Amino acid sequence: AGTALDTGGAGSSSSFWNRASFLGLRSSSFGTITLGKQRTAIFDVMGNFSGQSYFGGSAARIEGAPVAGSTLAIQGFNNRIGTDRPDNSIKYTSASFSGLKFHGMWGFGEVKGSNNAARYIDVGASYKNGPVQLGASYVNQKCNLPEGCSPTQKNDTVWAIGGAYDFGVARVLGYYSSEKNARFNRGANADTYTINVVVPVDQWSLVAGFQRLNDKTTPNQDINQYNLIAIYKLSKRTSLYGMAA
Repeated sequence: AGTALDTGGAGSSSSFWNRASFLGLRSSSFGTITLGKQRTAIFDVMGNFSGQSYFGGSAARIEGAPVAGSTLAIQGFNNRIGTDRPDNSIKYTSASFSGLKFHGMWGFGEVKGSNNAARYIDVGASYKNGPVQLGASYVNQKCNLPEGCSPTQKNDTVWAIGGAYDFGVARVLGYYSSEKNARFNRGANADTYTINVVVPVDQWSLVAGFQRLNDKTTPNQDINQYNLIAIYKLSKRTSLYGMAA
């Protein structure tokens, strides 16, 4: 968060505010445009299929084990379907055309000495009609050095497809994503698969999910994760839950 509630100190050592902060305009005919620090367009599309609304951001995504000798040693992979909020970004979501929407985002890298370094581009499309939901997204971010990529770096790219279907008695949702050169590390590639089943029972929502990360780096640290959660809705704003992973 922007401020630590227990100490009053900054929640981030690199920025004053690391949550969302943006403004925009919305039109039923032309869509929505927002400017500022905000969630990615790929999150808007693929978040519908990731299970984050049930498990939360941390449990619903797997970023992989640390990769020694690179910037992944601390942070792991990042397919942008999580808590990323690019600074100084412009995001557009079109109006709905019979259930079809288009999504786009441009992030200004603002690296001193370069107009192109760390530039972020994110495009996608989503479709919703009755019980069917579909989505596809592509992300490309340039290396964050003013002189461009070093010999050990390459532009970070992600593409993803996902979908969901509501059978009435249960809703099935999932996605597949592929990242290459994670956090600009050349050859740091990984694929992620996730599938979730949601069963509503009166005030309850019972959810089971499976995720797999296929680590394509030399350590080959693949991950399989199973999630289970039971949610009881007390009111529109209040729920109780228990989760295991």
